[in-house]
Amino acid sequence: NIGSWKSIKSALKYVNGDAFVFLAADRQDPIEVVSKLIFEWKKGENIVIAERKNRVDTFMSKAFANLFLFIVRNFFFEKFPKNGFDISIIDSKYLEFFRQSSGNYYIPFHIFWLGLKPKSIEYIREKRDYGKSRFTFKKKLDLVFDIFFSYSKIPVRIFIYIGFFVSFLSFLYGINSIILKLIYGNPVPGFTTIVVMLSFFSGILICGLGLLLEFVSRIYTKNQNTNESVIIEIIRTKEKDNL
Repeated sequence: NIGSWKSIKSALKYVNGDAFVFLAADRQDPIEVVSKLIFEWKKGENIVIAERKNRVDTFMSKAFANLFLFIVRNFFFEKFPKNGFDISIIDSKYLEFFRQSSGNYYIPFHIFWLGLKPKSIEYIREKRDYGKSRFTFKKKLDLVFDIFFSYSKIPVRIFIYIGFFVSFLSFLYGINSIILKLIYGNPVPGFTTIVVMLSFFSGILICGLGLLLEFVSRIYTKNQNTNESVIIEIIRTKEKDNL
């Protein structure tokens, strides 16, 4: 009970065929989709995804999914399917890239994060008729944070940009206080000194926190089991051992 995508990653350790497919057990995704994926793969496609043309879900589920996909397409992967997808068939030549990924990973994101260009087919996600989903709103939020912090530095960069902007305003406010003191004097002794010192050191502190967070995020990224490059095929010349 570690979550569906972590469970799928655990299962990848035992894949030994020519390709692999994953499918949820709640039967919302019709089994016929798998046959269509295999058909396209046999035609020579390395990765084929089943994009949802429509989904028969509750209003809240649709609203959350649409917001999630809007953020993904506008801040992470511009070519990510606008209706999202969960099912795909992936050729075994890419298997190691998914086995070696970090603990918090999401296969649909990982496909695009690797820079791959999958073939797409469409299907309609049916209404759930059996059982009750345990994928609660809290778990959905947890997944969002796991995915966003694993595949992007945007949250860190937003904090850094805000930090530098606030520190810049602090410096300007300190300079403004000095100018006002020189022009009009200071009715409250020590006020300008306190304001300038607070503005100056607050700005330095915010900048320092932003830089520290950037270094921490880089250390975190370096220690993840992620691929810095994707080598699909090595082409050799006729000369022995020459690339």
